[in-house]
Amino acid sequence: MYDLRTYSTAVEYWKDVGPFLLKEETYHSRAIGVARRAVENAGPAGATEREAGKLLASGWLQGGRLDFAAWCETPFQLTLTGGSASGLRALVDLFHQRSWALKGCNGPKATVDQVAAIYGRPFTVVFDSSLHRLDAVEWPKNLAEIEVARATDCDRDLVRRWNHRFAIDCGIAAADSEPPSPPTDADLARCYLARDSRGAPVSMVQIRRDTPNSANISHVYTPEAQRGRGYASALVANVSSRILDGGKRFCTLYTDLANPTSNKIYGALGYRRAGDFRWIKFDEPW
Repeated sequence: MYDLRTYSTAVEYWKDVGPFLLKEETYHSRAIGVARRAVENAGPAGATEREAGKLLASGWLQGGRLDFAAWCETPFQLTLTGGSASGLRALVDLFHQRSWALKGCNGPKATVDQVAAIYGRPFTVVFDSSLHRLDAVEWPKNLAEIEVARATDCDRDLVRRWNHRFAIDCGIAAADSEPPSPPTDADLARCYLARDSRGAPVSMVQIRRDTPNSANISHVYTPEAQRGRGYASALVANVSSRILDGGKRFCTLYTDLANPTSNKIYGALGYRRAGDFRWIKFDEPW
């Protein structure tokens, strides 16, 4: 018999699903990172699942095997780790029972496509990506010469503007959208900037999530005028090395499948493909 569970807090959720997710730490790194952050900081997923659109759930097969873990970080935006057809149907039925209009879904590509078929509404693909893992940095020859340092309070507005440009370039935000709020002190401390020989900032990366054995590199951004000079490659290599030297066993990052250049660049640094993911938004409510 299928067992669909929901949770009131992130602590309950993590206690139940965490041990299973950690068995495949690379593939489930996003789910692990989000849950751990919620437990530690009472973030979005730490809110009670009884709030409209907030959900912490899991599905279990016979024999106590985890089928999927699911959560809504923002109302009605579903993120999944995987799931069987029967489990995903039970999850979609839960949305119907609560009269919640599912707005989007993010997770492994095959899983997201299954949810879309079950939900039966038109959708738009926001982002197709590949998860990559790095265990040791492969240092290419002739890396760009840069100075790397954590962003400081003086860089706060720059990071805000570059975060906005990153979101626009990825198709996450519209070109005429309002820039996001300035990064928090905690976010700023996890942001690294590369500067050229004149001291001008030329590229950015951020460490977004942690698992017990890894850290995720994200928001790799270089202004258009500075692209093609190898700044991002040098910065990602540098920060990846810092992560490994700091005690983590591996690094992860997601690449845009539509951008063969970035996939080639990260492959040259030692990142290897570990899975394909998809983010969709439904065009109309059910």
